[in-house]
Amino acid sequence: MGPYKDPKKETLEALEIAFHNGIILEAVLGGRRIGIAVLTRTRFDHFQPHYHLAYIAIDASNRG
Repeated sequence: MGPYKDPKKETLEALEIAFHNGIILEAVLGGRRIGIAVLTRTRFDHFQPHYHLAYIAIDASNRG
């Protein structure tokens, strides 16, 4: 979280919501975390999309 320079308060809020009602994806390469994506569930039951990409980050050395 820290190396991506995103606002800590917003990042923690997205993670908290995803822990209860969403998905947290972690990208790992060589045993090292290089990225994260946080998806939160929308309030829609019959309308697409069911999830919202709330947060995404990738280590600068792995971009491109």
